[in-house]
Amino acid sequence: MCRGNAPPAFFLSLILFLAISFSFSPNHKIKASVYLTLGPEAPAILRTLIGEQRFITVQPGQLADTLHEYTASALIVSEDWSASDDLDTARSAGLQIVTLKRHNSIANIEANIRTLAALTGNESAGARWIASLDEGVAKIKRSVQKDLPVRVLVLSPEAYTQGQGALITELIEIAGGSNVAAEAAIPEAREVEDEQIRQLKPDVVLLINWRREPALTFAQNPLYRGIVAFDQRRIYRIAAPGKDPARLVQDVQRLADLIHPQIF
Repeated sequence: MCRGNAPPAFFLSLILFLAISFSFSPNHKIKASVYLTLGPEAPAILRTLIGEQRFITVQPGQLADTLHEYTASALIVSEDWSASDDLDTARSAGLQIVTLKRHNSIANIEANIRTLAALTGNESAGARWIASLDEGVAKIKRSVQKDLPVRVLVLSPEAYTQGQGALITELIEIAGGSNVAAEAAIPEAREVEDEQIRQLKPDVVLLINWRREPALTFAQNPLYRGIVAFDQRRIYRIAAPGKDPARLVQDVQRLADLIHPQIF
């Protein structure tokens, strides 16, 4: 017998069972609207503007499945996204498609911040972020402007360098350096041989995402004797700078610290 306003235990169990069944139903769609992203540019910006919970990174070819699970506000893609099936799926679903520029310059990064800030209703936060970036970059430029540019070579573990059109070329310049690969008209990414490294004659070598042991072996290679970076042990292992726009100024400052240690 039910006493007062308390429902019988049977009804409580039934309500709980129905709630759980609905939550795990394959046809259940999460109602909270999210932004869907394809490509590397959007997540780091959205993480700062709106937080991790409001966007989903979609794997190539999985957009249709994702749209069955989530209510989406928009699909955000890189300008050179080539998986046409995903774009066709978005158009068929009537989903807004927002295109971002590649992060190969600070101007493009700031343009993407502006685009996503407007999309998410965070224009003021976006404007403050861009102003902070500009101020931080200008401060670093002023600190190194009296020193001659230092010749810098960038290398991946696969012996690829980055030259003209690469974000790191711009960041090195801001930090008071000169990318020797860009000077040699090497494009955005190209493999370099030992002889080319000798010809480039870097004063500093930045080993991007290298492990310690291979880096030591590389730094001690007798083929590179007579090159300033090797003779003066100015070879540094660093994480790829510029990957997270929220840390862009810190990344450039780190480059400046390595390129011009006498200033910092």
